[in-house]
Amino acid sequence: MSPELIGPLGLPGWMVALATVFYIGLVAKDRLTRKPHKNGLSVQANIISAISSLAAAVDGMARDIEAVKDNQQSMASRLEIMPTREEVKDIAAKNRQFLREESAKLAGMLVKLRSGASIAE
Repeated sequence: MSPELIGPLGLPGWMVALATVFYIGLVAKDRLTRKPHKNGLSVQANIISAISSLAAAVDGMARDIEAVKDNQQSMASRLEIMPTREEVKDIAAKNRQFLREESAKLAGMLVKLRSGASIAE
């Protein structure tokens, strides 16, 4: 996933930001247009509520962005740990050589056992 994609659907960052601003606008409009209570504090309470909703949404987006950054750093560190193709080929060649040597030793022991000689010799 490229760094400019955010969220579980892999949407572009600008699209997520636009949708978030649109949603926050709807919530704020809803809370600001409610009918006030008898004491007249409803509009002020709704403004505070809309601001706190906005703060919570921004905080949630910041946490999502941090999670994406952490995920990217984790993937990058895993890629650094992985050996290169040449290193894998070298390791495979060493393993094949080791297996050939051990196979030759075991074949020699088998010949000795079949001839009745002791392996300890």
